[in-house]
Amino acid sequence: MSRATTLALWVFGVIALAILPHLTGIYYANFFINLGIVALFAVSYNLLMGFTGLLSFGHAIYFGAGGYATALALETVEGMPLIPSLLLGVLSAVVLATILCPIVARLRHAAFAMLHLAFNYIMYVIVLKLRDVTGGEDGISGYDIPPLNIFGLVSFDMTDPILFFYFAVAVLVGSMWLAWYVTKSPFGQIMIGIRDNDMRVDYLGFKVNNSKAVTYIIAAAFAGVAGSISALFQGM
Repeated sequence: MSRATTLALWVFGVIALAILPHLTGIYYANFFINLGIVALFAVSYNLLMGFTGLLSFGHAIYFGAGGYATALALETVEGMPLIPSLLLGVLSAVVLATILCPIVARLRHAAFAMLHLAFNYIMYVIVLKLRDVTGGEDGISGYDIPPLNIFGLVSFDMTDPILFFYFAVAVLVGSMWLAWYVTKSPFGQIMIGIRDNDMRVDYLGFKVNNSKAVTYIIAAAFAGVAGSISALFQGM
């Protein structure tokens, strides 16, 4: 597409999202938020599976890490601001991925997938056992969503469904665009090369395991964003 066509599509998309909650009502706006959360999680998984060829049965643990970290921060820390709670969710997913990536980055194919299946079950058991912290099967609820303060100059009430819709859409669409930008960068070409022929990438001088680890952490970060927005959305 030409640059003018791309710009026109972006302008049309922004206008459509701006008027969506006013045209369809809050029910369909909330449905769109849920769709955006699932879409961002799928995009994060696509960085692993689609672009790097890493089949994971445990990518949801990073979605959960982001959601639980944000919910726990809002529940336990009085006066926790909105943006730091969101960033804390992303950071928790990144830290967990950083801990695991030295192990999983060395694996391929079935071994990579099966180890993540084990990690997924371990995290599931931990969440159930730490019921006093995580709420077990019931999850965490009852926390308040703080307002969005911008440099202390203006504040937006995030309990307003329409304002939260705009905030969530901005974060989700911005994250998807950033993930797309990663795939179009030179590093994105390395990801595709690892998927197609990791031995050739190694012969070219790129460190395959290190590149897989970076991809793994990036994918976990985007899953953490999806989980954090989900926690904020469920807490409204």
